[in-house]
Amino acid sequence: MSTPLHPQNVIALVWDFDKTLIPGYMQDPIFSTYQIDEQVFWREVNALPAYFARQGVTMHTDTAYLNHLLTYVQHGRMPGLTNARLRDLGAQIRFHPGLPDFFRTIREHLEGNPEAQRFEIRLEHYIVSTGLRAMIEGSAIHPYVNGVWASEFLESPPAPGFDLDATLDLDASRSDRGRPLFPVQDISQIAVAYDNTSKTRALFEINKGSNTNPSIQVNATMRQEDRRVPFQHMIYIADGPSDVPAFAVIRQNHGIGYAVYDPANPASLRQVDRLRRDPAWKVLDVRSRPRYLGQSEPIDPVAGHIPGALNLPYTENLDAQGRYLEPERLRRTYLELLAGTPVDHLVVHCGSGVTACSTLLALELAGLAGAALYVGSWSEWCRNGLPREPAPAKS
Repeated sequence: MSTPLHPQNVIALVWDFDKTLIPGYMQDPIFSTYQIDEQVFWREVNALPAYFARQGVTMHTDTAYLNHLLTYVQHGRMPGLTNARLRDLGAQIRFHPGLPDFFRTIREHLEGNPEAQRFEIRLEHYIVSTGLRAMIEGSAIHPYVNGVWASEFLESPPAPGFDLDATLDLDASRSDRGRPLFPVQDISQIAVAYDNTSKTRALFEINKGSNTNPSIQVNATMRQEDRRVPFQHMIYIADGPSDVPAFAVIRQNHGIGYAVYDPANPASLRQVDRLRRDPAWKVLDVRSRPRYLGQSEPIDPVAGHIPGALNLPYTENLDAQGRYLEPERLRRTYLELLAGTPVDHLVVHCGSGVTACSTLLALELAGLAGAALYVGSWSEWCRNGLPREPAPAKS
């Protein structure tokens, strides 16, 4: 038997960025610098997919904002926005309390642990985001991070007929006929765009080690014992719908996933409470039947479920081998459960916002995309004195 390629002694903490490491969106410093109304910008972004659909063009919601940023630049609303400027603006990003010091502290704690030293266990932090790589690189947390996957812009695309040989000399101090070899202009094209699907590719690059060894092809077959960071050694922390496939990959491969939310912001609670009362919406609880009925509660302080919520345990999406059922079978199940309610009027939750992602992925496989995730889930609901079923007994 051949020797494994890696000692598999790395624990990888993989972080989303917006609303995970920071309270809001990393683009906020851009809007404040250029005096752009951020609410107007995001409202326009949310309208773009439907706008282009009328032209027969499909646009993904996760990456629509990248094109719209370029539109603002092209129309003179964000003059001088280069990658260097984005890095400068990244320094203005404000993190949740305790960050970025937590990244350093937890690594030092592990390094000082005798058992960890004995087995040479190491901790690595990674960021996988649909946001902007340049801004993350300019932020206070970047020195503590081992790798970043995020969207990038081009600012100097070569004109037709450009000198291919010139690109081989990357000495920025040289010039060509009195002009800079690579003249810096405003951002003008998308170099790479990360969405919910490409986030999963980043996980496999960490898993197989192609991020540290470019000769390893991420799509190549590799024995489990040869992978640099087994999924069982990965912890994925994120908040948004764009993380649903990544959560599913992590959980299916026996890693750990944490869905985060801001308990100081009651917006999600108010929204779910409003939607559960609206007959046009359905709330789906994917916990086990005993937990839904309040017969068992091994985790949270209060048993029961959100009034009016339906129940279909996420495990019913899987066969005896733990694989998803056939898409058509899943589709029949969920169409029957929806009973005419559009899937984009479905809110899915579990205990803490993680296993519900498995059901969201099942809906995607069934061709029923668009359901919402209630990240706080039952753990948040039951701690805030909101109505529940079965109702508590009167004393």
